Amino acid sequence: MGISHERQLGSRVAYLIENTQYFREGMQPEITHDGKYLVDIDLHYGWGGDTDDFRRKSELVAKEFEWVESNVYKRERVKVLKLFFVRSPFYLTDYFRDRYEERTKSNLERAIKELEE
Repeated sequence: MGISHERQLGSRVAYLIENTQYFREGMQPEITHDGKYLVDIDLHYGWGGDTDDFRRKSELVAKEFEWVESNVYKRERVKVLKLFFVRSPFYLTDYFRDRYEERTKSNLERAIKELEE
């Protein structure tokens, strides 16, 4: 593999990783077919697992932010969850949308309700 090829590959990987930030407010980048799948994989990993998997990941996030005052953490976490919940459709590809859209929305809705109680 030559240096030129390595640079091209590195640029391509960087571009795909940057696609995962597409959901940030005001960002509307052109996303390639490959980029859409990478975004959906990223979203599914964070939000689309089964109930137990989603709960474990939520617990890890809470542990990561345990230094934040509880009521502040809950308020800000709800904001993040709602930001994702209102996405429609949630996934960019039919593959992920058809398989995981409902479960992902259910995970988010449940987590929001639990934090708001």
